[in-house]
Amino acid sequence: MNVIILTTGISGSSVITGFLAKSGLWAGDQTIFKDNLTGNYETYENKTLVNLNDELVEAAGVEFTDKTYYDTNARDLFDNISSEIDTTRYKRFIAECNSHSPWIWKDPKLFITIGFWKNFLNLADTRVVVVHRNAYELWKSQAIKRIKYSYSYLKRSEEKSRHELLNYLERNYFSFVSLEYDQFLRDPVTAINRLNKF
Repeated sequence: MNVIILTTGISGSSVITGFLAKSGLWAGDQTIFKDNLTGNYETYENKTLVNLNDELVEAAGVEFTDKTYYDTNARDLFDNISSEIDTTRYKRFIAECNSHSPWIWKDPKLFITIGFWKNFLNLADTRVVVVHRNAYELWKSQAIKRIKYSYSYLKRSEEKSRHELLNYLERNYFSFVSLEYDQFLRDPVTAINRLNKF
């Protein structure tokens, strides 16, 4: 089974993706490393996927900022954009990934661009893991990275956008599971067994 990780960012998704990639899922020939206040680390994000998502966001005319993750209308822009752009390179990318199956995708922009990709993926062979954080831990992590929100705004916005995403996945017949990163840290055995079962 191929795996897509969906996250609003700063959620521990690189740890989860790395864990799954090391179990045999293909993350790409080139993955992205980040160097920020928390150090230099591998994100396990396929570089080609990230570049293609950047192009999709530009084609949709979306200004992608931290608050875009919490814009529940942004995802709708990508559902039908395939009729407005040349999809050849996107389909070629999926074919390349399929030649390395099982693969894993992770890019925070997938949170909103998934509506485009679903048109070309075999959903029967794809599982989605929605990774999120405890709101207080997320707020602390963002503060460390100098991303400033009030705690109440962040908690309310993250919960609303995540539940809207889960509803979207259900409406579009994705097979998915929601995983809280902080629970994964506290009780990895239960979380890993849950992922294996899924």
